[in-house]
Amino acid sequence: MELKITEGKEFVEAYEVLKNKQMPIKVAYNLARAQKKVREDVEFYTNKFQEVINEYAETDENGNFVYTDGSQFIKVKEGLEEECQTKIAELEELTTELDIEPLTLDDLGSIDIDPDTMRRLLPIMA
Repeated sequence: MELKITEGKEFVEAYEVLKNKQMPIKVAYNLARAQKKVREDVEFYTNKFQEVINEYAETDENGNFVYTDGSQFIKVKEGLEEECQTKIAELEELTTELDIEPLTLDDLGSIDIDPDTMRRLLPIMA
């Protein structure tokens, strides 16, 4: 099963919510294996994303990131916006390969899952 690393990031967040819940052994095993593999790739993605931000972000005189007009978005150095966006798009296209059986609703039937966590699991569901 192939996932974009950005989907893998969502899955790792879902795993953190589910890891202490009671579930069938096979489901727990598949989730644990998947998160171990995906976590490594997510760390790579996060580190590379931070490198891109550090390279292209505008900073103030104290070295702090400058944000666009009171928002949460970091301002990119003028003239480098397209180059930065290209690198971020390249990162977002990275994929990871999981050797697990896709989960089914029956697998998750006995687990109490909120809608947001379920949304994060969708890429690994059949």
